[in-house]
Amino acid sequence: MTEGMLRLSRPLDLLAVALAAVLTGLGVVQLRSSAAFSGAAERVTATVVDVESSKRGLLDGQRDSYATVEFEVDGETVESRLAEPLERIGLDPEEAVGNRISVYRDPAQPAQVRFTATSGRDAALVLFALALGALVAPAALRRTALVQAATPGGG
Repeated sequence: MTEGMLRLSRPLDLLAVALAAVLTGLGVVQLRSSAAFSGAAERVTATVVDVESSKRGLLDGQRDSYATVEFEVDGETVESRLAEPLERIGLDPEEAVGNRISVYRDPAQPAQVRFTATSGRDAALVLFALALGALVAPAALRRTALVQAATPGGG
């Protein structure tokens, strides 16, 4: 095999291929879920009734705000939390309560609402990009190690 090709005889390569396979599988599941939702989604007008703030991650100090919205389906009031943070959809969390916004709901699961019918596709693309990165990383690490070893004082 040539130097630039992926060699599956090294543990790091096997791990990279396994990780890429898992990430690709998750991306396919996410893409199918998004497609199923967008195919069945109905647009409704909802009112923001509450806003909750939560940290993005364990080590991330920033916070995202999520809206709880209320809308009617067949004469019944449904309350649900939007999956997208208010900051991403352009609403100021301080002024969001009481606003009427358009959301998309799944008729089979009325409490499942999203701000856009295609929400979730970007997550699938991120998973596919991470899978590609997992495949490229071992070769990049090997190349970096070779360059450092060949550089005087670099290794």
